[in-house]
Amino acid sequence: MAEVGSEVVRHALKTAREFGFRSVTLRQGEFKFSAVMDPDAEPESASLDLSEANAAVEMGPLTKEITSPCVGYFGNGSEPLKVGGKVTSGAIVGVVQAVGLDNDVVSKAEGEVVEVLVKDGDPVEYGQVLAKVKVSS
Repeated sequence: MAEVGSEVVRHALKTAREFGFRSVTLRQGEFKFSAVMDPDAEPESASLDLSEANAAVEMGPLTKEITSPCVGYFGNGSEPLKVGGKVTSGAIVGVVQAVGLDNDVVSKAEGEVVEVLVKDGDPVEYGQVLAKVKVSS
């Protein structure tokens, strides 16, 4: 039986934070993942058995993030990132200029850009999300 992927775990943790759950438990077959969000919090807990067909949760399309490789200023690539645009894995989608050097921003996902969070010339930090990509099936 396949294990629960890291994207499912991340989604569950994000959802738990958004709705104020104290803990999360995911189960599928012999696989079990549990996390306590804040040991001092009082809100309710959430538990989901992923192997039950009637407990299916709509998680929406899988998205991946394009992040900044360093601190600096973002610059558009030859094809600026735009919502609805397509990117391929390994493509250079922009640059971050730091100390006069251009550092390539490389997409690690292939699919459609669903959100662009920076503009040309914006200051960025290391690891900052620059865009979100809906992964192609």
